[in-house]
Amino acid sequence: MGVGKFLVRKEGVHMRRRNVLLVLVIPILFWGCSSGKGPEAGKTGPTTPPGWAAVSASLGYEDYIYDIAIVEAPNNIWAVGTYGKIFHYNGKEWQSVPSPTKLHLFGLAFPRPDEGWAVGADKIIPDHQSVILRFDGQKWQEFPNPGTDTLLSVFFPQPDAGWAVGASSNILHYNGQAWEKVEPPVHCYLSGVSFASPQEGWAVGNNGVILHYTADKGWQVYPSPTKVNLYSVQLISPDNGWIVGAGGTILHYNGQKWQPLASPTEMVLSKVSFRSPNEGFAAGAAGTLLRYDGKEWKLVESPGRDWFYVVAAMNPEGIWVAGRNRNFFYKKDRGD
Repeated sequence: MGVGKFLVRKEGVHMRRRNVLLVLVIPILFWGCSSGKGPEAGKTGPTTPPGWAAVSASLGYEDYIYDIAIVEAPNNIWAVGTYGKIFHYNGKEWQSVPSPTKLHLFGLAFPRPDEGWAVGADKIIPDHQSVILRFDGQKWQEFPNPGTDTLLSVFFPQPDAGWAVGASSNILHYNGQAWEKVEPPVHCYLSGVSFASPQEGWAVGNNGVILHYTADKGWQVYPSPTKVNLYSVQLISPDNGWIVGAGGTILHYNGQKWQPLASPTEMVLSKVSFRSPNEGFAAGAAGTLLRYDGKEWKLVESPGRDWFYVVAAMNPEGIWVAGRNRNFFYKKDRGD
């Protein structure tokens, strides 16, 4: 996940960062729901295309959604965003949940249904106050943080082992008891982290940086085919991974190396989410929404034109998108 206000250009993309913007999952624009099966896919607003439902969460003008965690689809879903906002979806509606912080929350992970983690900061630039929150099944509370640098993404390959990354090459590891700092192999802005197993993971960041973690060697810089900023990474298996970033960049990992794939857009892509090896989605600037069908990436109809910071694909069906839209958007089918 990455965060920011982008000037959308293809190569050498330049970024202007603003306090409340992050490239992940953001404004919340979702409305109308049906019991137990998600919102009614046919309910649309004045500008919502058929098949999409805009599900309201009573968001303000600068209430952006940065991340969504599908804990138990379709009735247990969480989201976080600006000013410490936390929301929970119960299968019928999004409800605001008490939060112990006013800092922006950029990353979200649930290693267990009754245990969740959120990370963030007061700003998306380095050297500012950061925060780690833990959900114990009842409420969210601040958790001891070993650093102050901005945290943008968090991932748990197993319940008692987690990783968080952020600005200034900030890498933290959770050992089941506490978070601890890990020495990075390079200094840059890290926006996303994902693991295929507890023994192997990946992190991505600015200027095309890709970091590879193995249990025996730790974090190391990995050959990258691009110099553009990278914002989101997802590993489906040890030999199948995806990265998206600036200029519509899409990279695929085949177990040997990361390779660029043809992209139908030059817009910034903020988030990638796969529900299966042969079906995934990517979302980004100007309401850009892509779908991968197992062979190629294609543009699909989008429910909005503002920035989508997050897309979350549910299995076997249904996708959520959100960002700078003041709503959550839901579609029951595959998205095409």
